[in-house]
Amino acid sequence: VLVVAGDIEIEKTKKLVEGYFGDIPNNGPVPVRETIVEDPITETIKITEYDSNIQIPAKAFLYRTPSMKSRDSYVLQYISAVLTGGKSSRMVKRMVDDEKLALQVIAFNQAQEDYVKPIDRSIQPKQGKTPTIDLKKPTIFTLKNGLTVIVVENKKLPTFSLRLSIDNPPSSEGNKAGLSQLSSALFGEGSKNISKEVFNEEVDYLGASISMGMGFAYANGLSKHKERIFELLSDAALNPNFTQEELDKEKDKLITGLKSEENSPAAIAQRVTGILAYSTDHPYGEYISEESVNNVSIKDIENNYNEMFNPNNAYMVVSGDVNVDEIKDLVTNYFKKWKSSKKEVI
Repeated sequence: VLVVAGDIEIEKTKKLVEGYFGDIPNNGPVPVRETIVEDPITETIKITEYDSNIQIPAKAFLYRTPSMKSRDSYVLQYISAVLTGGKSSRMVKRMVDDEKLALQVIAFNQAQEDYVKPIDRSIQPKQGKTPTIDLKKPTIFTLKNGLTVIVVENKKLPTFSLRLSIDNPPSSEGNKAGLSQLSSALFGEGSKNISKEVFNEEVDYLGASISMGMGFAYANGLSKHKERIFELLSDAALNPNFTQEELDKEKDKLITGLKSEENSPAAIAQRVTGILAYSTDHPYGEYISEESVNNVSIKDIENNYNEMFNPNNAYMVVSGDVNVDEIKDLVTNYFKKWKSSKKEVI
């Protein structure tokens, strides 16, 4: 059962429901649910485990929750989103950003249902109908600064996505290995014009998603908000606010992660493979250490941004419920001040 409520128009909503859910096949009668009665929990159960191979402590709080068919199950999903759903959520902001008590905090409701219908894994499922993919012919244009833009219109749903890719060759970081990882971690966290907190809160309020790194940027959301999303993305991309406080925090995260890999056979094997295949003088053979991370300064982050984030070797793909002429205006308006690099693009 799908329930839609709020500020909606019936006919438009019907089309949206058909667009999102119409392709889901009808698999016949719903299996009969088995009612399970669980023994009550009468006291708090605490379990503590120690392992010398684990470098990062973790705490988990588990609660018995209602089944999926209970109204309370959906309430708990909403509560989980409020607590940890996004960078501006309450627990992430307080425990990770403000008080720095944790590297990560997650809340979720894992409601389950039990069915009596068995699954015969010896029988291969029948292949469903192969979907038809209709890729429209893209419109391509280039700004004066060298940014190549590719636009694909698809009006099926009132959403759009934007992906910016920068074609940078691999570069050696030497005794500052980890520079690119730290640069990406600090990039896209607000701008010189808008704080990190306000930026993340507005992105969440718009129901959008914006993520950035030193070689890419990505955004998606409702098409009615695309101008503001373009504005937020361009501001964060062209006016980054790199601070010592954020750098110190990201260094701590990265170093903690490195310590957790000290006893990981997979991590050690990956490091050795890179060294043997490429040597430590090659970008693919370099490895990050606590010493190299601590060698990175704010000035290094700024220089890396100026060196790597340039429009003359960048490609932007915009697709979804968009209009080519409108996208041309938005890209030109918000990215025309992006200055191209004087170095030759390889």
